[in-house]
Amino acid sequence: MSGEYPGNGAPDGWFRGNGDGPGPSPEANMWRGSSPDDVTTQMPKVPAQGYPNEAAPTQQVRGHIPAPADMWGGFDGRTRQQESYQAPQPPFEPEQRPAFVPDQPPSGPFDRRPGAGSGAAPRRRHTKRWVFAGIGTAAVIGVAAVLVFDQAATPGAASTHNGAAPKPSPSGFQPTATSPAGDAEQTAAAFFTAWQGGNDAQAAALTDDPTDAQSVLAGYRTGLNLSGLTLTEQDSTAAGLVTFSVTAHVASTAVVTAGATTAPSPASTGASPSATGSAGSDSAATGTWTYTSHLTAYQKSGGWYIKWDPSLVAPNTTASVHPVALAIKPGAKSVTDAEGNSLSASSQSALQAIAALVKKNTDTGKGTAGLEIVLEDAKGKIVSGSASQLAAPVAMGVVKTTIDPELESLAATAVGKLPRSSMVVIRPSTGAILAVANTPGSGDTALTGTLAPGSDFKVVSTASLLLHGMLPQGVDTPVGCPLVVTVQGVKIHNSTDDPSSKNNSKNEDFEPPTTPFSTDFAQSCNNAFTQWWQQMADGKLAGTALNYFGLNQPWDIGLGTPGSYFHMPSDQSGSELAEEMYGQGVIQANPLSMASVAATVDMGSFHQPYLVAGLTDLKTATPLPSSVKTQLYSVMREVITSGTAAGVGFGSGVYGKTGTAEADANKDNMPNGWMIVFDPSKDIAIAGVVVDSNFGASTAGPEVNYVLQHY
Repeated sequence: MSGEYPGNGAPDGWFRGNGDGPGPSPEANMWRGSSPDDVTTQMPKVPAQGYPNEAAPTQQVRGHIPAPADMWGGFDGRTRQQESYQAPQPPFEPEQRPAFVPDQPPSGPFDRRPGAGSGAAPRRRHTKRWVFAGIGTAAVIGVAAVLVFDQAATPGAASTHNGAAPKPSPSGFQPTATSPAGDAEQTAAAFFTAWQGGNDAQAAALTDDPTDAQSVLAGYRTGLNLSGLTLTEQDSTAAGLVTFSVTAHVASTAVVTAGATTAPSPASTGASPSATGSAGSDSAATGTWTYTSHLTAYQKSGGWYIKWDPSLVAPNTTASVHPVALAIKPGAKSVTDAEGNSLSASSQSALQAIAALVKKNTDTGKGTAGLEIVLEDAKGKIVSGSASQLAAPVAMGVVKTTIDPELESLAATAVGKLPRSSMVVIRPSTGAILAVANTPGSGDTALTGTLAPGSDFKVVSTASLLLHGMLPQGVDTPVGCPLVVTVQGVKIHNSTDDPSSKNNSKNEDFEPPTTPFSTDFAQSCNNAFTQWWQQMADGKLAGTALNYFGLNQPWDIGLGTPGSYFHMPSDQSGSELAEEMYGQGVIQANPLSMASVAATVDMGSFHQPYLVAGLTDLKTATPLPSSVKTQLYSVMREVITSGTAAGVGFGSGVYGKTGTAEADANKDNMPNGWMIVFDPSKDIAIAGVVVDSNFGASTAGPEVNYVLQHY
């Protein structure tokens, strides 16, 4: 008699590596981390321009420090202010100027500390609010200054008294103060007036890069849904450095889930989030964002300009990265099983993880949205770790999941019998997930495992053979199972009688050519399946998995975002396809997806598994033809009565399939044991796996049977 291990042999060797074994958990959201609690966050530090990977160094007074006249080509701050002066000049032409570092004002004679430097130039330490109007409101600045653009004498222009043509007016802003600090202050004031008044073009024209400036200012206004802006000067120096505060009234432009932020330290951005965020629903929010920034004004060619740097608009802003305001969904206050017991308090780490995800991601329609600022790049993607929370969401709703406490308790007991065991129980008639359990400390293989399903997948392969007419007499069609099948030079064996023997050449199973296919299935003989690889080419096998069993597509089971619980290539061929016919190769599955396979056979149609009722994006599939369903019932019952699971002790009315899959991650060459079953009278389907163990009939089989016997 063939053993279960047939059906899990490998090409030319018993434990040929194929990617089995527990895989990594699904990657976390790449642009956003999460924490258990909603915490106030800040945007991370972006290295100061000109100092990669570190903040701009503070200048130290060592030896000779260039006087302002040396640095700027004009006014020397070491002398007293005179009636006439030479204003600060740019260090180089605009395209050569070194990057300004807002966080580090010039040091030396212009040090802004009280009493810094003997004979330091007078400076202004004051606070002025230049404009008190909201966005789009015209504002008047109380300084005698005028912005004059590049002009030239035109034909017919008025002549001077001696007949000479008038001189062109200088370009740039024309301040009227009597000191460098005053002129910088007036230039900054004109910029503030235009910016907060909603005139981005006028504000940009005051800079030395109008095109980039206007683009950045517009992106700032749009990304924050800006409804009001107040700019207040804090300090100005003779070096042209102006410090100012920003108070921006923002509103959400989109919605994200609660807790989906990473918490940079406040010091990393200089921003001070306001706690005044509010919302009228769980999908929109408004709030106030306050922070401090800097700009530099300088004189060139007779006029004054703002030295353009996108980061003066908001911390870490660049020409291609701008801030965006997002509402944070309040999520749920608590998550329970079907009878109201808290999942967070469960001893099963899988249920605790489910509770955390459902609590964060589920939209209950109750509560108050939070508000956060994030950085968005030119492609519309969020910069990872950039979130700064202005107001935390307030959760109020309670979410009840489909977890059945009785079945969950039975499953938890069952997986405790052997190390590295995992199990999922499903309600076939609805797709409701009734239990999720893993051996403590073994990870969440039940939902996130990426293991080869082994011979359990022969259920799908058999359905595909029947659907495509490969078995003209149905499961009674004579199909032999030879010792070896060679596919494109690769020799595929069945198996030895005992995985622990590590003997790949003795006691191999086979079936003669007159053997009914139902017997091949019940005895799980591999090469009764591999020999059909040519007939199943062109995606037929993958098509059956998708179109009739609902596999190989993302499922939203209620954790917030759709996830992948099964993977199989759609373009398989040759030896790869031959191996996939018996559930190996590069197929990846877990107990959730394989319990769904059993449930699909039970009902004759696929019902996507789910944990939370009311989901709107449940996947569907084509029902199995009644003849295919009937024949799958027949062969799965034969597994229980006279096949590989005959010795497990399943009761009447139970249908199943054993599986034993190689696991290349295991150094001792022990396979993963699988078992899937369904019991129509109890309306439950179960899949269990024991990693790094033995035959599915001797490992996962008894664990699954324990649940059936006690429910």
